[in-house]
Amino acid sequence: MPLDPAQRQQIEQDAITAAWEAERLAALRERQALSLDALSRRAGVSKSMLSQIERHPAHPPVAGV
Repeated sequence: MPLDPAQRQQIEQDAITAAWEAERLAALRERQALSLDALSRRAGVSKSMLSQIERHPAHPPVAGV
């Protein structure tokens, strides 16, 4: 079933937000000189999830990061 315009707009907005959050996370981690391991321990999120977020937003549970 095709998406209606409102659904398509929401999906596009979600993708933009996810990309912005990924860039922001990487910049914050770099600015604070945190390794993926260190941030992983602080945030309670696996290193692989953090790496995946930074490389390709996967709609992760960002609330904890």
